[in-house]
Amino acid sequence: MGLISVWNDIFHLLGGTVQIGLKDGRMAKGWLRCYSDEAEDSSFFLEAASWIDQDGKELKVDGPGVLITKQSEVQFVIFLNDIKPGV
Repeated sequence: MGLISVWNDIFHLLGGTVQIGLKDGRMAKGWLRCYSDEAEDSSFFLEAASWIDQDGKELKVDGPGVLITKQSEVQFVIFLNDIKPGV
C-alpha cells in the first residue's frame, strides 16, 4: 500500500478517541468517526463528543457529535487510549 499522506495514514492507523486543539484555544474530544483525506481540508466528525473547558472539564455535546471544519484551524490532534462509544 502506497503512502497517501501522513495525515490520512496516521488517522487510518490510529483512529479512536482524539482530542483536537483549535486556533482560538477551544478543545474538543470524541470518537474519530470521519476525517478528511488530505491535511489541507483538516475536517473531522467526532462522535460522542465533548468540549473541554479551560479547567479540563468535559462538557458533553447533546447530540450525535461535532463537525469540525477547516475554518476552525486545527492546531494539534492528540490520540487517546479511550474505547469506542457503546462498547
